[in-house]
Amino acid sequence: MDDYRQQQIDVLKEAVPYSEKLIGAIEKVSEELAGVPFPETHDAVNVIIEGLNWLFEVYNGTKDIIEAGAVDEAEANSGVKELMMMWLFLKHL
Repeated sequence: MDDYRQQQIDVLKEAVPYSEKLIGAIEKVSEELAGVPFPETHDAVNVIIEGLNWLFEVYNGTKDIIEAGAVDEAEANSGVKELMMMWLFLKHL
């Protein structure tokens, strides 16, 4: 396996726990926005958007190995669609 492909696999492995933490942060911020936001809530939204953008970059940079079957393509695409919905929601706040 070449170095570039191994790097792609490594970054995909990093993206899974990162996305789980990001989802937790999105849920927390969503609750705050539904009630009375803290002063730092809007800063948190910007950090979350940056995190979502990183995950999209990971997806775009690893799409070739996803399509080649290195991971479950349907699951990866489903995850990206879910992240896109979150990104769109947060961008309109």
